[in-house]
Amino acid sequence: VNGSTIDRNNLVTGTEIGIEEFGHYAGRAQIQLINNVISDCEIGIQMGPRGNGLAEMNVVRNCSIAVDQEATSTDPPAGIAYDSFFGNTQNFSSNVLLPGLETLIATNANGDSTDLWLNVYDDPIINAPNTWYPISSSPLINAGNPNAPLDPDGSVADIGLRTIYVNCINLPE
Repeated sequence: VNGSTIDRNNLVTGTEIGIEEFGHYAGRAQIQLINNVISDCEIGIQMGPRGNGLAEMNVVRNCSIAVDQEATSTDPPAGIAYDSFFGNTQNFSSNVLLPGLETLIATNANGDSTDLWLNVYDDPIINAPNTWYPISSSPLINAGNPNAPLDPDGSVADIGLRTIYVNCINLPE
């Protein structure tokens, strides 16, 4: 996407930091994390300063801190939208977060309560640890960005892993 760096369709479980150094690329194109599942990590997503990034349609669950942005007051906040946060001790740790995160003031196309950026905080109801895909009653189904490529069934994208290709990283034995 216009020279962007995209990291998508990763399953990361049981590590200290799920995805790190997201946003550390000063002067480069926007970094995008799309359709990843990060579970049972100390920190789910760790972003650095100059957070010219976007985290979209990811599931971050059961982490101590879901998103940690190491930034100064002059750094821009990273975009965090259409994501799922559940069971984390703390969802966000930063002094430059987007306003409207975590406060349930909107609803998505499914009628689920969301924050201003259409992030959901309900149980994602995914088939963990087997396929990690959302099951039919999941609030993640058709809750992704309506401008993203459609799911293979022609519906709005789901939050979480895409059903086409999945990369597994650091799975516990």
